[in-house]
Amino acid sequence: RHPFANLAARPDLHGFDARAIIIMESDLIMTYPGIDVTMPDGTVEDAEIGFYYAGIINADGFTSHYDELVTDERYFMTGTDQEGNLNPFLRFFEDPTTGVFDPHAPSGYNVMPVGSAIDTRSAVFDINIPAGGAEFNFYIVADVAYGQSATFLNRDNPEYYLPWFNRTEPWRVEYWIENNNLTSDAASTAELVVQVFDWQHGATVDTEYPNPDNPAGIPQTSDVTSVELIIPQFENDILTGTLESGTGAPDDPLQYRITITNVNLSSWAGIGLLVIRDSLNGLAYPDGRMGVPVNPAGFPYETLDIRDYSIYQYVHVNFPVQYMIPFEEVSLYDNEILLKNRSQFAYEYGGTSNVTMMATHHMDPSHIMFNYEWDYNYDGLSFDIQATGMPSPEIQYANPGRHDVGLRVRTNSVPSQEYTYTFPVYAEGEIFSDDLFTPGDLAYATSMTRGRSALVHDDGFYLAYVRIVTGTLEIYLAVGDKQGNITHHKVTDTSKDSYAPAITIIEEGPEAGVYVAYSESDGGGNVYLYSTHGNLDGTGFVPANIQRISAAGNVIEFFPNLINMDDTLHLYYMKYSNVVFTGFIYGAHSDDGADTWVNDGWVVDNASMAQSMPSAIKNKYGGSIYLVWSDYIDPTRGYDLWYAASTGGITFTSIRNISTIRGAVNESYAEIAENKGDLFIAYVEGDPSSPGTSINLKVLDTSGLFSIDYVVEGPTGIDEMHSYPSIAVNGADEIYIGYSQNFTDSDMMYFVVANIRPYGFMDFYQTNLLLIDPITVTTNAATQVNPVVVCDLPVEYGIDLLVAWTDFSDGLINF
Repeated sequence: RHPFANLAARPDLHGFDARAIIIMESDLIMTYPGIDVTMPDGTVEDAEIGFYYAGIINADGFTSHYDELVTDERYFMTGTDQEGNLNPFLRFFEDPTTGVFDPHAPSGYNVMPVGSAIDTRSAVFDINIPAGGAEFNFYIVADVAYGQSATFLNRDNPEYYLPWFNRTEPWRVEYWIENNNLTSDAASTAELVVQVFDWQHGATVDTEYPNPDNPAGIPQTSDVTSVELIIPQFENDILTGTLESGTGAPDDPLQYRITITNVNLSSWAGIGLLVIRDSLNGLAYPDGRMGVPVNPAGFPYETLDIRDYSIYQYVHVNFPVQYMIPFEEVSLYDNEILLKNRSQFAYEYGGTSNVTMMATHHMDPSHIMFNYEWDYNYDGLSFDIQATGMPSPEIQYANPGRHDVGLRVRTNSVPSQEYTYTFPVYAEGEIFSDDLFTPGDLAYATSMTRGRSALVHDDGFYLAYVRIVTGTLEIYLAVGDKQGNITHHKVTDTSKDSYAPAITIIEEGPEAGVYVAYSESDGGGNVYLYSTHGNLDGTGFVPANIQRISAAGNVIEFFPNLINMDDTLHLYYMKYSNVVFTGFIYGAHSDDGADTWVNDGWVVDNASMAQSMPSAIKNKYGGSIYLVWSDYIDPTRGYDLWYAASTGGITFTSIRNISTIRGAVNESYAEIAENKGDLFIAYVEGDPSSPGTSINLKVLDTSGLFSIDYVVEGPTGIDEMHSYPSIAVNGADEIYIGYSQNFTDSDMMYFVVANIRPYGFMDFYQTNLLLIDPITVTTNAATQVNPVVVCDLPVEYGIDLLVAWTDFSDGLINF
């Protein structure tokens, strides 16, 4: 607020364009060669600015004013020089209206009037304070433009010469990006549109200044002369803006356009420094600055501490096909929006869910350059503003299911630019659980194929499991709807043991139905792979539909993965020879609804004879299939994980070793999930020379070149063994990994579902719903549980997550 409280007594002390300049330490100083900053003594330096935002995320701009004065005792009693020469500022008392200025009723021209109330802004600091709470210093300069409007004798009737009493340099700058076609191509471009607000630009010079008959006159030209940009990620040269329109007035800003070309072949977004120059930039007193009153001793106050009449601003230029690192932020709409809290509800059982949304627009990480409006039930046509601001207020839904949240982003430019986005939010509905059968009926109930034995779809779910019937292992199918109604259907019809089912569905057309692949023992040491199929409601599984996949003899065919791609069924599995210990990943496909199969043979050749435990997944929105398996390349060392991709499902390419620790440990029993082009792989890791395993998560891009690894369940001080893990990604972009564990020094086992939220942190937790109480089991029984975790992206509402496991305490299968 203004330090004088009595407007009637001092109407000659109004200030204009008030701002707070924050001079502070910075972890890293960025230098921008070619962007000149004029020092108080007239020397010129390259622009140097703290990265990132010089510690103030929501800065309105940057200035060099007062930077070198922190060590001047006239300003700071104990100031310490800080690195860099540009510092952030926040604007105050914005009132951009114009007209005849009345000192006794001050308004307009960003006036800070005598007697003003407090004007408040929040400065958002982004700093690193060393461990131990070390001291962190910063300085705040209250800075205001002021013109002498009267003497002692006529101070009751001052004369305000506006806009000359305003700040010399521009007081505000806005920007946005248009026609962004940036790629790694050197000819690709984007356009930066810049609006500059300058009170004096275009004002008429009055040679008789100060002329009481012309309060709008100025003594010398003070126009915007240039708009310059340096953005090193894309170009090394200084780019100059082209004036398109405008006068600089608050309702008609100067508008410039700068074309940015990716000369440097960057593949990442760029952060540039923008500078807007005034024609008086670099000139010494008396140019630029008005005369300053003389103190009683006859000495003027400081006259040489301002020469840099420029305003500086960071700009953020997006790269539309930028590769986003998993677990940072969910990137949507060509990476223009980074949605940090996507559908993370604070769950309240009984049908109510609450969420607060935080969406960062790439051009506005400060959350102040744009305005944000929310429509909690956006229909895609009319936008009903139900809330404003960032983050959003808490959103509450009484009804479960999918709700489309609309976000309208509006720039502060004149006129405003608009961007509208739609985000699905899923409100939690009823949770149900059930026991499938009575104790004693089950064995390997949830299958060694883990998530391949279950799926969730728009109308409900399917779960294939193994049941003991008169001493024989048989495959059954549970079909459930979204209300928890479940029917059970027998799939196999044989006196031989069947197990390890994998399923998929074809939802429409003449081949619509449920398809099951499974292993069957012949009782003589061989295990062969079969397929069968029934109707979508679970009926229709008859012996005539059972087909053997291959005619090979003396083999063990196991770990089937069944995928539907464009109504062609693709099957991937492990085949071992009973004669010589060799193992390969084989493939087969069917174009006629599993009536006949074409054997594709060995699908991945990496000169190994110990390939095993395959896991395959199809891209939800594309035509690619991704395959992960274990390979015992060196018999004296451990299993490695390998990866391959196929666009047609038959021939795989891009074969890569993706192990974190190649050869030194066993990385095995991997299962793969896919979401938004990223691959998520859960696997068991163990040292062959010592007991105990861990559950790990690997995040992989679809090239197989980039990966991030996390330990989901690591050592606890007691050796523990883990089952084959199952992994799924749901519509809220959360990862679920299911597994069981038991300790080598006890007979206790635990079933766990780890939830991982990919938003810059890893949050593993066990809920009451998904955690089984400790139960007594035989040693290594945990390796037999093989829990199933699957989920889907529901269109309207439904089961995001399906969990199934075997409870060895009473033989029940629960989900």
